[in-house]
Amino acid sequence: MNFSRKGFILVSVPLVVGLAIITIGRGLTDLLETSEKETKRLIALINNLLDVERLELGKIEMHKDVVDIEAIVSQAINSVGYLAEKSGVKIAT
Repeated sequence: MNFSRKGFILVSVPLVVGLAIITIGRGLTDLLETSEKETKRLIALINNLLDVERLELGKIEMHKDVVDIEAIVSQAINSVGYLAEKSGVKIAT
């Protein structure tokens, strides 16, 4: 996937959600907002898979660094929290 295509997807989904709010009212916007979140999550997943491929090919080097593990875990919980809640799964922290 090239950058321009990815950019188009990221720009077009919020545009569709915005237009849907105007066109169909608030009733279906939750579904569209979920679709937007899922689209972004899938794009991130694809980019991560491409990064793994680049690592395997030696095109990217990894470096050790100190990270804020609490922030990383919080971000991970936030990214799947709505899916867990929708499925009745409680995430304990």
